[in-house]
Amino acid sequence: MHVIVRYFLCNLFLLFVVFMSPESLLGETNSSLTISLLKYFQLNDINKKSLLNPNNDILVLRKSGSVFEFNANYLLNIGEAFKFTAKFVDEYSNVNSSGFLNERKSDWYFNNWYFNELFFSVAFSDRIFLDVGKEVLNFGCGFGWNPSNFLEKYGGYYRTGFAFDDPDNNPYGVSLAKLKYYGDKISASFVWLPRINIDKKSKAINDYFDYLSNPNNTNLCFLQNSIVINGLNVTFLLGLEEKLYKRPEQGFYQKFGLSGSKMVGNTFSLHAEVGLRNGSGKMCPVKKEDIYELEEEESSEKYYSSSLIGARYFLSNDFELLLEYYFTGKGYGKKEAQIIYQGLENSREFYREFAYFRLFPVAVNTYYEFANFRRNYLLSSLLRNNINQVMDFRIYNHLCLDDGSGFVTCELIYRPNDRLSFEMLLGFPWGKSNTEFGMFYNRYCGIFKVLLYL
Repeated sequence: MHVIVRYFLCNLFLLFVVFMSPESLLGETNSSLTISLLKYFQLNDINKKSLLNPNNDILVLRKSGSVFEFNANYLLNIGEAFKFTAKFVDEYSNVNSSGFLNERKSDWYFNNWYFNELFFSVAFSDRIFLDVGKEVLNFGCGFGWNPSNFLEKYGGYYRTGFAFDDPDNNPYGVSLAKLKYYGDKISASFVWLPRINIDKKSKAINDYFDYLSNPNNTNLCFLQNSIVINGLNVTFLLGLEEKLYKRPEQGFYQKFGLSGSKMVGNTFSLHAEVGLRNGSGKMCPVKKEDIYELEEEESSEKYYSSSLIGARYFLSNDFELLLEYYFTGKGYGKKEAQIIYQGLENSREFYREFAYFRLFPVAVNTYYEFANFRRNYLLSSLLRNNINQVMDFRIYNHLCLDDGSGFVTCELIYRPNDRLSFEMLLGFPWGKSNTEFGMFYNRYCGIFKVLLYL
């Protein structure tokens, strides 16, 4: 909270300075405010055969839940040189999970408010800009995954409750300072994410993963260069991340990223991404005598690569097919996956009575929410937009090539006017119990959303 207040006060001070300067008084000032209300309901059919949650008392899933969100987006332009952006979110949720091993009450609710974006932008010229504050960063050109994304510590998708919503939904802002240059065919950015003293009072393993996955838990700086050559858009990223202060060794992790996309004719496009980094934070399964544990990888110097290649085919302006293949070296191989499944099988008969048998299933559940478990994936989707000018229909199919399991999401959006939309999503996982998607929490899950712009 103190971080948000500090940024807010700093931005108010900068606005005060700008308004009091003669230059700003000569410029034209304009602002806009957009307010929206979102309400969605979620239904789950609990998978009682799941290795992750066999008795529905490890994750404690509800059969239904709901969320109400209030969103306010404010934009202030002062002349041509200054811009202030604020995106506020207030969320009231009857969450899908009431916690691990009954540590929270079954009627648990929470209210959470935050600024997803809160930053000030200064234009030194029509090509050079400086952003300071909390801002959403976008990486790469992949739809399902972004190997060149430096901010994703685990490279997966957050999948508590409903698994596979639109991957572009709800990107989170990070605290940063960003210097940008935009040329005709070349652009460059230098970005610094400072380490912020994150309040980490809880020692629960799920809170520990939240802490590790927060981009502002260490100092991170990177250079991003983009160039356009004969219709080919190429972006190169080079970054350094300070090692966590709790580690005995000093120094930085190295991060490299490369992405590119190109239209081939009017109906076909290709895109690809590559990422290379060390200090992955991979959690490795280990068997110790009669119990299993999940431990952070000891060698922080080991490099892992990830890559993606995809294609999009546009049958018309509103009809699109997408296919993507994704590989991540941080995923589990066959032997590691077998240890995971054996450990979960071994724990399921004893975790209720013996505390040390609980640690492994809780750790695996938490890691499952952040990371791709295996190494090879295929995403295919069909998108049909503007049906009768008021409706969109989309199907996403995630397939794990290592074990043959998968997850299908069907999405239908209806917009009767510019201010109101209704959305329905249905998700169906499949696979054997000892596969990544076969051990998913639900046999099916669904969401109904209502979005209103005021």
